[in-house]
Amino acid sequence: MHAASLMKFMLISDTFPPDINGVARTLQTLARGLAKRGHEVSVITTTEQSRAENARQGVTVDSV
Repeated sequence: MHAASLMKFMLISDTFPPDINGVARTLQTLARGLAKRGHEVSVITTTEQSRAENARQGVTVDSV
């Protein structure tokens, strides 16, 4: 992809892995897929346990 076509995404959700449900899993799959394609992805969620694992996949996770 060209650098001009790369985008920044911010996902905000009260559920994200390690929560176990369909929404959490779908958001993680989306975030990692976007990051794999070179986009910058940030997630704001209420859980911070997934921070290190997702950082290795190119996804920044912050908790509130």
